[in-house]
Amino acid sequence: MRKIVLSALLFAGLSISAPVGAQTTTLVLGRITTSQSCTYLQNSSGRAGAVVTPWAVGVYASWRTWWEKECVANFPSMRSTVESAFASSGRLRVGSRGARYSVSINITDVSSPNGPAPVAPDRDKFSVARSYVLVSMDVSVRDGAGRVVFGGLLTKKLEIGSDIKVDGFEASSSESGPAVYGRLQNELGLAAARMVAFHFTPIQVTSAQGREIQVNYGSPLLSLGSLLLVASPDRRTTLRFRVTSATAEFSTAKQDGQGDPDAIGPGSIATFIEPEDPQQNGRRYERVDLP
Repeated sequence: MRKIVLSALLFAGLSISAPVGAQTTTLVLGRITTSQSCTYLQNSSGRAGAVVTPWAVGVYASWRTWWEKECVANFPSMRSTVESAFASSGRLRVGSRGARYSVSINITDVSSPNGPAPVAPDRDKFSVARSYVLVSMDVSVRDGAGRVVFGGLLTKKLEIGSDIKVDGFEASSSESGPAVYGRLQNELGLAAARMVAFHFTPIQVTSAQGREIQVNYGSPLLSLGSLLLVASPDRRTTLRFRVTSATAEFSTAKQDGQGDPDAIGPGSIATFIEPEDPQQNGRRYERVDLP
């Protein structure tokens, strides 16, 4: 199976202002590889077509077509997203001179499992089908000697279409190939950047008041609705917080669920939970036995 390797893109003279007290790590974005050939998806399950009506003529191509084009061009959109997210953190400097670490990404699988096809419902019944794109990738960080010092597996799941039928009514939604790929590469790039940035400088509570906290990262690595699991300094308590606002330098989050917020204070370490993680649906309230 052919492997697509991207040559390292090096930046010189890039200056980033890091937040006060933050340590800046210099790295280079190295190889991006894929276990599937560029034409694998297009040849096996790609599709394209045209729509002609009395009012308009439209031509569309599936997200697979766009993925193949980007693969042949060495994934420039994804690379740009990762580099921009690194720079936005204020804690990672992308460059060749003095780089202590190199980051490589390997895309291990790209698939599009579909939900059950909707069937014509009987009266007072309904059916729902959704289509998704699933992408799995490995992110590795190596030191100057080529040794892997950190790494992990990421899986992203994006809904790309839906079809709903109920009592004779049908509604469908979908996105163009470029639009789907745009969201896909953006989510992949941000997820990879979060993994690396939060490894070198963890998410940390900088201030706390009641059920509200501030942390040392902002947009785009953290955004509205992001879930954080925050541990107390003694590691005995872990509470859920949802980001309610994010600037370029910090984010504000409010407690989501029960627990004593006084256990959380400046210096508490937080863990980011990706949207696909089962912990997103974790129990928010403790079980209480009724009398």
